[in-house]
Amino acid sequence: MSSSPRPALRIPVVLLGIVLALRPPAAHCLDASRLITQYGHDVWLTRDGLPQNSVRAIVQTREGYIWLGTWGGLARFDGVRFTIFNRANTPALGDSRITALAEGADGSLWIGTGASGLIRLKDGAFTTYRSEGNTSYEERSRWQIRSIARGSDGGLWIGTSGSGFRRFKDGRFGRLLMDRLVVRAILEDMSRHLWVATSNGVLELSFDGPDAFRIERLLLPDQLVNGLYQDRSGAVWIAARGGLTRVSGGRVTTFGPAAGFPAKAALSICGDHNGTLWIGTDGDGLVRMRGEAFDRFDVRHGLSNGFVPALFEDREGSLWIGTNDGLNRLRDTRFTAFTSREGLSVDYVNALTAARDGDVWIGTDGGGLNQLRGGGITVYTSADGLATNYIGALFEAGDGALWISGDGVVMRRQNGRFRIYGAADGVPRGFVSAIGEDRNGRIVIAGEGPVRELDHDRFVVYPNQPSRMEYCYSITRDRRGDLWFATTGGLVQVTEQAHRIYTTRDGLPDEGVHSVHEDQDGTIWIATVGGLACLKDGVISSFSRAGLLGEIVFEVLDDRAGNLWLNGRQGIVKASKRDLQDYVAQKRPDVPIALYGLTDGLKSTEYSVAYIQRPACRTRDGKLWFATTGGVATIDPAVTRVNALAPPVLIEAFSGAQRRAGRGWVEVGPGAAAFEVQYTALSFLAPSRMRFAYRLEGLDPAWIDAGTHRMVTYSAVPPGQYRFRVRATNNDGIWNEAGAAIDIRVLPYFYQTRWFRLSMLAVLALSAAGLHHLRVRRLETEFSLVMKERSRIAREIHDGLAQGLAAIGLHVSAIQSEPSAAGRERHVQKARQLVETNLAEARRSVWDLHPQYLDRQDLVSALGRMAADLGEHAKVRIAIQ
Repeated sequence: MSSSPRPALRIPVVLLGIVLALRPPAAHCLDASRLITQYGHDVWLTRDGLPQNSVRAIVQTREGYIWLGTWGGLARFDGVRFTIFNRANTPALGDSRITALAEGADGSLWIGTGASGLIRLKDGAFTTYRSEGNTSYEERSRWQIRSIARGSDGGLWIGTSGSGFRRFKDGRFGRLLMDRLVVRAILEDMSRHLWVATSNGVLELSFDGPDAFRIERLLLPDQLVNGLYQDRSGAVWIAARGGLTRVSGGRVTTFGPAAGFPAKAALSICGDHNGTLWIGTDGDGLVRMRGEAFDRFDVRHGLSNGFVPALFEDREGSLWIGTNDGLNRLRDTRFTAFTSREGLSVDYVNALTAARDGDVWIGTDGGGLNQLRGGGITVYTSADGLATNYIGALFEAGDGALWISGDGVVMRRQNGRFRIYGAADGVPRGFVSAIGEDRNGRIVIAGEGPVRELDHDRFVVYPNQPSRMEYCYSITRDRRGDLWFATTGGLVQVTEQAHRIYTTRDGLPDEGVHSVHEDQDGTIWIATVGGLACLKDGVISSFSRAGLLGEIVFEVLDDRAGNLWLNGRQGIVKASKRDLQDYVAQKRPDVPIALYGLTDGLKSTEYSVAYIQRPACRTRDGKLWFATTGGVATIDPAVTRVNALAPPVLIEAFSGAQRRAGRGWVEVGPGAAAFEVQYTALSFLAPSRMRFAYRLEGLDPAWIDAGTHRMVTYSAVPPGQYRFRVRATNNDGIWNEAGAAIDIRVLPYFYQTRWFRLSMLAVLALSAAGLHHLRVRRLETEFSLVMKERSRIAREIHDGLAQGLAAIGLHVSAIQSEPSAAGRERHVQKARQLVETNLAEARRSVWDLHPQYLDRQDLVSALGRMAADLGEHAKVRIAIQ
């Protein structure tokens, strides 16, 4: 045993909401009442992503992936993308020839190869199991795995290409049984008997122990047996070279060519959840068995190749078909198509009308008239009495006659015979595009020019019509008996006494009107080149600004559930009349719609360019019918085909500079703030209609609508702890709210960490304290200097000014006591001198503290002034050059 991880899946993720395994299977089983050609059919080849076109094995594992075994490797399919595993990117495979696939009891995938033995894929890791001794080329060739079947005890039964079969359980192989046999298929039935398909018949075995068995019976000993299947009744079906065989109890029934089996050899077999049996053949395509009747789907119908070695029904009821040249799928669709494959004369259909007896009459472009009754189609052409095979309008009159128009001709079919009206009968030249019937039961026809009516078996000009009638697309009679003419110049209403023309001035979105339809409420719905409009109580309301309802509409129908159905340029649109009425009443800003196209069973979304009356109709059973250039499409609105299975959501890959990863989490290194998440959801009916929403919790404030995108890239994500969540809806809007999630931790640089920030705060605090201390020291120094200066000034005052004042005081006292005038004069002069001296000393002290000339003069002038003052004081002349 050897083990090897797959590098491309190195990021484990947590998967939430894997609900398919817990839900009822096959919500959309293939409708057995349809013709085999009426299913939706899809093909994938190497150009679409397959590793190789020969698909030998198919299985769906419980998380929802479809796995394919090909000669070029293993492929995993999510409905949109193929992920390929081969020797080049997955060395553990050892051999790219995948011969068998099976799901284990624990959900793991078991892979049978051409030369590398048995391989298990679990949680993204491949583990190889080889039998002892098979080392030579011959032994490896004989031990090539041909089939894998899961037993009731969870073990596996392994069939080989020449070494018989053996049991595998708990990582160990049991003893080889019936070595030298080529075992092509193995089945453990409900009674725990083992059926072994070989090149020489099929064996039924019962076991008394792990390796002790007895042969209950041998069937078809002369035939090469390829496939085995047990149905719900317990019958075992055998696909063999001679055809199909059923074993039920003791009765063996063979269905070969003589019994209606439409193939020479059967290769593979499976049953669906409706009980229908599907058989893959050797060159004759796919065979379906209903009851004991067979029909076939082959290369004529689009199957990519007639050799079908693999079949599988998925949980949504689709049938996957592995061929020698590509992967095919049949799926149920909302619409059922009738084309030339089902018997139409040609696929290009111009007009439809529903007869009172339930038949649908189909007018084609060159293929004559087709009558659809009970699923069968009868074709009428010019050889049966038609004037032309290019059919225009169709109309069933009140007397049951079918009226048919063409170029310059009108035909009536009644009692199985055709009556032709031409120019001699008053039919105008040009194409007759519309036929109707007035309140008096007269047939009315229109096209280019005046409207005409049938009067005494001749067409004459219809009274009470506009003087100039534009080209008319259709004629409709309402419940009051009024006729409505849809024309290129507006909508014309003709009553018993008058007529009225509605144009854009009256509210029509466009004057090119294709058709009108009156519903049960009496509302007139109008299909125009500019979109849908309605006429209610004499007021026209337009839907020209309501999305697809504002685009060209050819026909309007309503169903019994209150919905309108429109065929337009992009497909068929359904809208609720309640929503339309609320839009008119301005109770809602838009109109929710459903758009149906190729995915839903339409073979074409193109319609006839002839602009002929009635490209759609409703039959008495409520079914709606639409004409296209790819045949006729029908739907029963009362039968709702809703895919109720919420899709499993998975995160497939995480791309970024991750450091570490575990199950459900990933750690992203510093500076790698950009990463990419790739996700998917597994619903296969219509993957293009699935929608996704994602959110990075911790960054995104709300869910983000991703549309159909399955990948998202984030950039400049700050360091932190996040959770990425994604959810998805299937093709019918059923959400998996749980979705999938992965925890993401974006690591910071050292300078973005908390400890670094705290350290920086501490450094800033210490720096602030140091600066404060320096400031205080400087202030203290300045204060000390100020105190020294004050002391100096005080000393000068005491030693100079104070003593001078004391001397002046003595002289003043001496003046008072001096008797002679000369003596007093002398003391006065002495006192004056002392005053002048002390005043000069005081000024000098003040100037020394703050010389004013420094504030009033520049530096050079101030220095000159200072020198002059010093020189004057010292009686010295000082000059500054």
